[in-house]
Amino acid sequence: MTKSDETTDMAIANSASAEAGRRGDDVRSDCWVGITSTDSGGIDLELQSKVESMYGEATRRLVRAELEALGVAHARVRIEDRGALPYVIMARVETVNPNRKLHGQYLNSTT
Repeated sequence: MTKSDETTDMAIANSASAEAGRRGDDVRSDCWVGITSTDSGGIDLELQSKVESMYGEATRRLVRAELEALGVAHARVRIEDRGALPYVIMARVETVNPNRKLHGQYLNSTT
């Protein structure tokens, strides 16, 4: 394990995770999004997409813009895209937002 890996593992150990969507070979026009909030390091975005060659960069820009709008500055984000339309991707990202509140409490709060 490298020093960078150790730092990443430590940041993730003190964080919250969430996921939304469907994944697998039988999924069509949908995506799965997993997010782990971190204390530092910016946005680490990994995209696996069956439409990567046509829409990969546009999808990355969309996700980064949505995360910025939601106030997420540091997170590890994994997306498995099976041809989801932009509004579906945005909804999945919003659903896993670690800054989201319910009844005045952050969803990733430990208190």
